[in-house]
Amino acid sequence: MPILKSELPNIKMVAWQHNEFDVYIKNYYKRFVNDYLLGVKQADLVVCLTSADLIKYKNINNNSTYIYNPVTIQNTNISNLNSKNIIFVGRLILEQKGLDYLINIGKALDNGWRILVAGDGNDEKKFRHLIAKNKLQEKIILKGALKGKELSDLYSSGSIFISTSRWEGFGLVITEAMASGLPIISFKNNGPNEILKSGEYGILIKSNDVNNFTESLKELMEEKEKREYYQQKGLERIQDFKIEIILNKWSKSLRRIKD
Repeated sequence: MPILKSELPNIKMVAWQHNEFDVYIKNYYKRFVNDYLLGVKQADLVVCLTSADLIKYKNINNNSTYIYNPVTIQNTNISNLNSKNIIFVGRLILEQKGLDYLINIGKALDNGWRILVAGDGNDEKKFRHLIAKNKLQEKIILKGALKGKELSDLYSSGSIFISTSRWEGFGLVITEAMASGLPIISFKNNGPNEILKSGEYGILIKSNDVNNFTESLKELMEEKEKREYYQQKGLERIQDFKIEIILNKWSKSLRRIKD
């Protein structure tokens, strides 16, 4: 960004952030923190994904805003919540996505419940090894990377959606699951906390507390009325992520820096 800004001074620069501020600082750009912060400071507009991150970016560049990612999945087949399928969708990255947590959760499943996992990634081989090592082949089922109708059908086949990520800039799959009528249970980090509004629209569990996560999951498994409650809350919340609303926010923000 600093180089581009110096070479193209008359071009408006938008710094669109796709992950948490702290993840950029402590992980992705930890060797280039000053360059990253200078780029943020020089941008004509900074767009992040959550209100929590907005506070941090405002301290660097006052011309900052937050705009959600839109839900684009087309799914008119809302789950009836009758199956014993728990859905997990995401890249198979062991640490970030908390796949080790998923193993511990899988061990606690009974009465025919199972976790259907959609996604691929660099740690797929390690994850398969953990599943086999813990004899969970009947409880954690890998479906591979799905998209389109296959992904929509997977969401609709579930009764619960879980997110075990240690960090998540937003969590688009959570909104996709909500649009399909799935109640959500997630560890509390930036993205899920924003989407679920601190627990109003889904169940949030303190980070790393696998025991509490498992107990809360069991309650959802046992109580269909509770699943139905969070299904309705999710369908309410998902209206905020319609593509027309998101495009309108982008349009207003870009017009502001143009003028």
